[in-house]
Amino acid sequence: MLNRRKFLATAGSALAAVAVGGVVGVGALELPAAAAGRACLSNHELLLVQALAEALFPPGNALGVTALGMDLAGEVDELMGDRLDPVVTPVFRRVLQALDDGTMVSRGARFADLPLDVRVGVMASWAEPGVLARRLMYDALRTIVGMVFFCRPEVVSAIGWRPACAADAQLGAIPASARPVAVLEPVGEGRAP
Repeated sequence: MLNRRKFLATAGSALAAVAVGGVVGVGALELPAAAAGRACLSNHELLLVQALAEALFPPGNALGVTALGMDLAGEVDELMGDRLDPVVTPVFRRVLQALDDGTMVSRGARFADLPLDVRVGVMASWAEPGVLARRLMYDALRTIVGMVFFCRPEVVSAIGWRPACAADAQLGAIPASARPVAVLEPVGEGRAP
């Protein structure tokens, strides 16, 4: 299970590898300002995140739900601005920048400008274990985009889960017969009350 500490370690390692590799020097370039009405991502980054989401969850994937038509970029921006530790945002943005710059060098076009099948191929190559820094950056990108994708109702439904924490499933809305029952252990020899 990926928790905050593991994500930060992965993202931090990816950023360090990128900086050492010279693809993106930490602090060498100022990050662009957030787009109007957005928490932290620029217009270009929003396009990049949407293109990334579509490549990670394309039509015909095993889940049967595609990111096409979903505003995952806006949700990632909200996640970054409202819920994640502020240290994650610049790391994520630098990794996005590395993805975009890398595809510009290797493919002659920005990631968001590539056709979907080429973007899927780029992400498949990033997912390969051969180049550790690239694989770590892939994991960081997929984790953040996946956090918002797998919270979408249509995705939750597709994987057969019932949203137990949804507003309609609050304890007061659950019939008493279906509410969880606390299990109490007996107090006795060596057991604390």
